[in-house]
Amino acid sequence: MKNLTPEDVTIDLILHPEHIPVRGNLIVSGDDTQDRIDEDAVLARLEYDLWAWCSVEVKATWTAKNGETFSGSEYLGGCSYSGEADFKTGGYYEGMVEAAIAELNSKLASTRAAVNPETAYAVIYWQGGITDIQSVHLTEAGAEKAWLEAWGVETVEEAERLEAVAIEALSDCWQVEICPLKE
Repeated sequence: MKNLTPEDVTIDLILHPEHIPVRGNLIVSGDDTQDRIDEDAVLARLEYDLWAWCSVEVKATWTAKNGETFSGSEYLGGCSYSGEADFKTGGYYEGMVEAAIAELNSKLASTRAAVNPETAYAVIYWQGGITDIQSVHLTEAGAEKAWLEAWGVETVEEAERLEAVAIEALSDCWQVEICPLKE
């Protein structure tokens, strides 16, 4: 499976209360009086606006064809912005989106690598001139029967022949997803 891009995922921006105190962490300008004024303003605004002092999570979510959802997140703490638009133009957002997608891709790669072929099945989906051809490979008991049923045939040889024809005909546009075995 190719690495996901921003076009493939849903990006959510989530605010969390910041646990780091505002005092001493908002700004250290060298002017203690001005720092205190700025901190007081943020604390007052925090009574009604979480953007005043928060931790921001950028979350990238992707849903596989089998309905399973995967996500990756990137966090930035000690944030004080006037709102979402201010945050998105403040210089961190695009990098956080990239980092969240990179984490998501890493999780997907780890998930695929951790699949034990003795307890998993691969579903191959083709799209193109033929609609919804799929092959199900199972390695557990009953696998052969399920595989034959998926192809609508009675023998392994028939299923292998149909699968080979489909792969040959549509080799430029197939995608494989590895999923945990469904009981």
